[in-house]
Amino acid sequence: MHIQNGVELTRMTIDVPKSFHRIVKSTASMQGETIRNFVIQALKEKIEDEIDLQDGLKALAEFEAGDKKTYTLGEMRKRHNV
Repeated sequence: MHIQNGVELTRMTIDVPKSFHRIVKSTASMQGETIRNFVIQALKEKIEDEIDLQDGLKALAEFEAGDKKTYTLGEMRKRHNV
């Protein structure tokens, strides 16, 4: 564990097939990124997608259960503190 830019970091280690490592390395390079930054960004995007999916499924369930109220974008931003 160490501190970088005021953020406490911890190490994650994963084993991947060599062929997959080559794909990740070349894709990161094509985008001008390090493998580390490329993988962190990919993980963030995956987590955001999962959160969005869960929020959407919850909203759909509420709608199908009879909660037909709709909200403006401004109302949603206020409701979710964004």
